[in-house]
Amino acid sequence: ALGGNVIVLRSIPGAGSTFQFTFTARKSANTTTKLLCVGRLSAAKGQVLLAQACAQLRDQGLDFSLTLVGDGPDRQRIEQTIASLQLGSHITLTGSLNQEAVKAHFAQADVFVLPSLAEGIPVVLMEAMSSGVPCVSTPVNGIPELIAHDGTGLLATPGDVDSLARQLTRLIQQPELRQSLAHAAHGKVLADFDLIRNVARLS
Repeated sequence: ALGGNVIVLRSIPGAGSTFQFTFTARKSANTTTKLLCVGRLSAAKGQVLLAQACAQLRDQGLDFSLTLVGDGPDRQRIEQTIASLQLGSHITLTGSLNQEAVKAHFAQADVFVLPSLAEGIPVVLMEAMSSGVPCVSTPVNGIPELIAHDGTGLLATPGDVDSLARQLTRLIQQPELRQSLAHAAHGKVLADFDLIRNVARLS
């Protein structure tokens, strides 16, 4: 069973740093789908695009909330976008948080979103996948090494608000898809990025 399975991960295969997250089964009874984005607030991370996609979700009448964790140079522009789109009741900015607080947000989230325009192999995606949170991201740089579209997550076209909104809509409307993607992603991280397994391969 996956519930309670603690995974210790390398940040990338071959790297020395590790982090520890626990798979948490999601409850589909929640009426409000909780979206989470963790990362530096910068143009490259795509949070403004995410806010614009959230306006489409709201206009469809979907019941959701978005929490943006992090800080950075794009914060004012993101806040202005949220205000201009009248999304203040849907989107919350927390600022920077310590790892324990971030883990608590992962444990409560239904969907993790990383709409990056440029990226390496983001540790935060591995954190989400190992925590049991289904992910929506973009096929830039190293992200496809983690997420196969419709396999271990969903991928939106980089910079395309409509594409991002479509993928988020799928996960909001289909809790069974969220569950299947979360389990597949958990298995992917466990198989490819688990520290113990990587050490075993070298022994």
